[in-house]
Amino acid sequence: MLPFITFMNNDFDTNRMTFSYCLEFSITKFFVPAFRRLIEFRIRDIPGPVQRKLGFQVWNAFVDAKELLDEHRRIVACEEPPLIEHVVCCTDNTACSIDWRQLWWNSMARFLLDGRNPQFFREAVDRLQELGSEIGSRECWKMLLPTVKKGTAFHLAYDLVEETAQQLSAALITELDQMPMRAELDAFSSN
Repeated sequence: MLPFITFMNNDFDTNRMTFSYCLEFSITKFFVPAFRRLIEFRIRDIPGPVQRKLGFQVWNAFVDAKELLDEHRRIVACEEPPLIEHVVCCTDNTACSIDWRQLWWNSMARFLLDGRNPQFFREAVDRLQELGSEIGSRECWKMLLPTVKKGTAFHLAYDLVEETAQQLSAALITELDQMPMRAELDAFSSN
């Protein structure tokens, strides 16, 4: 029996998009979004029966991706984007850089690594933006904020999830146009 797991709105029971339908009916279109949605769940929040119904390959890819994403999150949290240049009106470049490092560690790093309520990147950036006035020079902050909002480091995480889902989909789903036709199967079986 194929896995029948649903995902939507962080609820296993309400989503109509399922891995089983994707696998059973060779639908790659919904597999990647379903996997993307699965990645949003914490491993411990997925009950044992659901883990088994996902199937070994999906569950293994999920756990591997979660581990890589967690490691990536820790690296990004500990390495603030560099404040490459200061604006002309910045009176103390050293103090401004120190303020930036402290702001990053005391806000973004804390939001991303919070053991009880880790934030997603976008949520952490929103909260960081609220605290941005604490940096030495407001003008330096205004110059730095677009760099942080771009989230270049976090795009690597999104790419990892997308690539993992694509590879898993390719390994598990045979597209209808790739499936042999009846005549081809008959010719093959007569040999």
